Amino acid sequence: MATTSARTVVELRGMTIDIRSSEVVYIEIGNKTFYIDDSTGEAIMEWWPTSAMPPQALGRRIDAFLREDSPHGQEEIA
Repeated sequence: MATTSARTVVELRGMTIDIRSSEVVYIEIGNKTFYIDDSTGEAIMEWWPTSAMPPQALGRRIDAFLREDSPHGQEEIA
């Protein structure tokens, strides 16, 4: 288990668990990254393909990010 001042990263049974705080965690399972955040009391849970840039970095919500390959083209959610 690797620990820094801000986070703990654990490799366990093929998963990478990146604990950012007592309320925020990123979990890589296979080719998906899961984001769980309850730091604001909203119980946010999102996921994206691990090889892709996270939607938070792109300034978009996850549902818009996941629909990019839809037949309707790129959709943005306000």
